[in-house]
This record gives sequence, structure tokens and C-alpha cells, in this order.
Amino acid sequence: MCYRKNGRPAHIVMLCFALILLLCVGSVAYGEGFNAVLKKAARAVASPKHDEDFNFSSLMERAERGDAEAQFLLGVMYARGHGVGQDYKEARKWWEKAVAQNYVPAFNELGLMYAQGHGVKQNYKKARELFEKAAAKNYPRALSNLGFMYSEGYGVRQDYRKAREYYEKAAALNYAPAFKDLAFMYAQGHGVRQDYNKAREYYEKAAAQNDANALYNLGIMYEEGRGVRQDYRKALEYYEKAVDLNYFYALNNLAVMYAQGHGVKQNYNKARELFEKAAALNDAHALYNLGFMYEEGHGVRRDYNKAREYYEKAAAQNYAHALNNLGRMYEEGRGVKQDYKKALEYYIKGAGNGNIYAMTNLARIYENGLGTKKDMKKALDFYRKASAEGSAQARKALIRLKAPEDKNASVATKTQKHASSPSSNNSRSILADNALIKPRVAVIAFDDKSEEKNAPASAIMNMMISELHKTGAFELLEREHLDAVMNERNLLSMSDPSTAAKLGRIAGAQYIITGAITLYYYSEKGSGFLLPILGAATQAKTAYVVIDARIIDVETGKIVYASDQTGDATNKAKTSIANYNKMVGGLLGMATRNAVEKHVSAMKSLTLEI
Repeated sequence: MCYRKNGRPAHIVMLCFALILLLCVGSVAYGEGFNAVLKKAARAVASPKHDEDFNFSSLMERAERGDAEAQFLLGVMYARGHGVGQDYKEARKWWEKAVAQNYVPAFNELGLMYAQGHGVKQNYKKARELFEKAAAKNYPRALSNLGFMYSEGYGVRQDYRKAREYYEKAAALNYAPAFKDLAFMYAQGHGVRQDYNKAREYYEKAAAQNDANALYNLGIMYEEGRGVRQDYRKALEYYEKAVDLNYFYALNNLAVMYAQGHGVKQNYNKARELFEKAAALNDAHALYNLGFMYEEGHGVRRDYNKAREYYEKAAAQNYAHALNNLGRMYEEGRGVKQDYKKALEYYIKGAGNGNIYAMTNLARIYENGLGTKKDMKKALDFYRKASAEGSAQARKALIRLKAPEDKNASVATKTQKHASSPSSNNSRSILADNALIKPRVAVIAFDDKSEEKNAPASAIMNMMISELHKTGAFELLEREHLDAVMNERNLLSMSDPSTAAKLGRIAGAQYIITGAITLYYYSEKGSGFLLPILGAATQAKTAYVVIDARIIDVETGKIVYASDQTGDATNKAKTSIANYNKMVGGLLGMATRNAVEKHVSAMKSLTLEI
């Protein structure tokens, strides 16, 4: 589980056609007078009540006298609902009047109405005809819209070569959205050889015109190291510029940078503030991330109820990661009464939205018969689907169950994976959803195998959990949940790796950490021999602890880490007999932590499959 970055926004289809606010800055086709008209239109859309040039009454008077420019601008105001009630029928009426006078921008806006089905029956053929008439006059927005139609195959046969030709014509007129469209084609390899350097160059040209989406995509390219050397600071700068231009998708990604400390000092408070701004705009990624912060207690007091509330808001938008996490909360009883049936419902919804973690969890639910009848056929089906999507955990489950993978499904999936590249229009963006994914680990009680049989095994487990949490490299399953599972399933001895693996599968962990304390003692300075902790009557000088720890892969039962680590601590100060036991206890505690820290340092350097 991890923080999630904004990927391809949900409202992807028709909003990709260029809208009125995307103006042709620097167009050579119509001269300064025509560009001035477009700039007036932009001001009218942004704040018509505060612009003297856009008095509705005077515009109406001019339009009724047959002024094509006024007819066009009046259509803009009706279409956007600025200064007047939104009315597509009125907008179409005035644009048709402007078209009758060959007012070129009106051809494009009327074409958009037919492409989007606003106020008219959707008609791609009619839209293309109107775009072509404006494009014949070198109108850049119409050229770009034709490129988009051929790129996506709307009303025409998909043709990347034609799409690129139209985009290049619009780009030659210095039209920023066309630069983004070309960038998207090179990033995806659509009709051209994939080339991230070219993609970056085109994004930079659009960014030079303060295009927020281009700035955002450049941020992701630098964060992910796509076609450039990875540079978190540059990524941060681009995200901040996009945020300054009110591009709300960048808010969430900027917040993730602060949450993870990428390119900036880690700051959970700042991250939360940014997440909250994006969440106020109903960004599902931000809603999910706030839920994650409250579930994990990152910069806030851990609050499962708040976490669930945020996950539910994201899940209402079919956000797959939130659906999966809600399933896990109900499965484990985090902030809710444990309910396997509810967990099953959420996992089914998450899997239906393509989430590989939900698929894997659903497979495990069917395999173990939790909240439903045990069904190995369904379990294997979902393990195979998740494995085909790249889940190492599902793949290991198939190996454990000696079940072959579905090779055809895997191949089919690979051909569909194309959403992780930069994009062009405002509603398309890089899918930067591969933030750090942590292995899910459960630490269970350590055995006391010391000769004295007085080592604090439960304290060592808690120390291990604390030190692992500090690294930020693991997702830890809370101890209370593990205790409940152990009691319910009568799993008492963890010395057998297969038993530990069984606990891990039921609890939802990928790895189990367990082990034993094999030595727990201190020595007296100059004594030349070891003294047991109890019954001593002299001053202790050095404490020694040896801890044997193992990491067990719950899917295969294999031990992937096994090591002994020795911890020691020395006190040279003189101690009275009255304070003797307190001093010895402190030394042994320090020695124990020293051994635990050595284990955690070694574990952090491991590459655990997830």
C-alpha cells in the first residue's frame, strides 16, 4: 500500500477536444485583430461581469444587427453559462448565424457541439465537416481537433499518420495543445517511433506558453526519469508551476512528493494540506491518499474511521485502490466490525476495476473460504488474472498451488499496457501510479531459547516492529490483528515455517518475520566467565544478546532471510547494589535494541518481491 499519484483522469473522451479557453497565441493566420477577438472571448469566459467589453445588452444589440464577431461571442457566453444561463440551443443559434457569415472560429465551436452532443444529437461526421472548413482557413484549434479525431478514431478510421499531420500544422502556428498532442504521440509511439526526448521537447514548447498540463507532464517525466535523468527537484518545480496555474491534478502529485520526501524535506503537514485542496475538488487520488494518511498515522493521529470515510468517497468514484483498502479494513476489522462478506464485496468491485491487489486478495479469500464457500477454481482464476497483470504475490501463489499461469492472458495484458506514458490534452496525463509499493510484513512473537529462559520475547517483537516502521520500507500488519487471528485459528507455535506461512496467508501478509533469542546474558569486567542475570551480587559491566531472525515468504513457505545478530552494551560507571538490577536491565535492553537494529538494517537492504 502506498500513496497514489494522479494518472489518466476519468473524464477522458470528449473534453480532449480543444475548448474555447485554449487560444491560438501567436497565430499568423488572422493577424493581431483576430487574436484580439479571441483574447476578448477568453476574458468574457473568465469573468464577464468585470469586463466592460462584454456587456450582454450591447453584444445582443450588435449581434441582432448582424455583427458576426458579436454573434460568435454571444454564443460563447451561452455555451459556457457566463453572464447568462447556460443554453446550448441559444449558443448553437448564434454560432450558426456567425457560420452563415463565414466567421471561422464559429465553425470550430459548432463542430465541438456536434462532437460532444451538446444541444444537438452527437454527430461526428458533421463535426468533422465543420472542423475541416475551419482547418482550410488554417485555424489551429480546428486542425488540432481533426488530429484528435484521427488519433482516437472518432467518426473516422483511426489513422496516426493523418493525426500527426494535422497536429504538426497546428504546431507550426505555435498552438500549445498541438505541441502536447505531438508529445503524447512520441511518448506512446503512436504512428512514430517512441521517443521520450522528442516528447519532452514538445512538452517544453507548450510549457513555454504556460500550459499547465504540459508543466504537469514534465514534472512526471523528471520524477520518473522518462527520457531525462531523474530529478526530484525539477519535478517539484514543474508541479508547483502547474499548481500556480490552478491545475488541480498537480496538487495531488505535489502532495505525494512532500509525503515521500522526494526533492524536498518530508513534510506530512504540507502533504495533507495539498491533499485536502485536491480532495475538495473531488480528486479520487487525493481522497484515497488522505485515507491512507489517517490509516497509517502519517502526520496525523491514526484514525480508522476517518480513513474509512475518505476511502469510501474515493470508492464512490470506483477508485480501485480505495475499494481494495476498504475490503482489507473489513477483512481485518480495522475501525469496523470484522465482516468477511463485506470484504468480499469490496474485493470483487476492486478486482472488477482491474486492481491486482484486490484480485490477489479475492483469490486468497476464495482459497481460504473466508466469508464465502471455499472455491479453488475461482481462487486460481483470480490468481492467474493478477499474475498476468504483474502481481508477484499472485505468481508465487500459483507456484505454491502448483497451478500453471495463463500465458495467453499474460500476453494479452501486455499489449494493453499503454497508460504509463506522457499525454497531451488537459484530460490526458501520465499514469504515475508506481509510487513506492511496500512489502506487507507481519512480525510475530519470538521464542525464548536462551539458557536462562528469562528473555523478554514480546519486547523484542515490539522493538522489531518499531525499528521496521522507522525505515518506511515496509507496510506492517498491526499486532492486535495477528493476535486475534492466532487465537481464532489456534496457531500457537511459529517455529515451523509452514505454520507461519499459513498465518500470513490468513492475515493478508506477504512476509512473516519471526525468530528466537538464543543468548541473553551479561559479563562482569575481568571475570573471565559469563554470569546469568539472576542471582548475581556484583557490578555488571557488559550485556550480550543474540537474536536469530527469519523472514518467511507466506506464499511459498520459503525462508528468504535468516541471520544471527549480536548486540552488546557496556557500562563503566560504578553502581550500588541497590541500583544493580536496574542497571543490568538497562544494559540488556540496549544490547537487545542493538541486535534488532542490525537485523532491520540488513532487512531493509533486501529486495523482497511484492
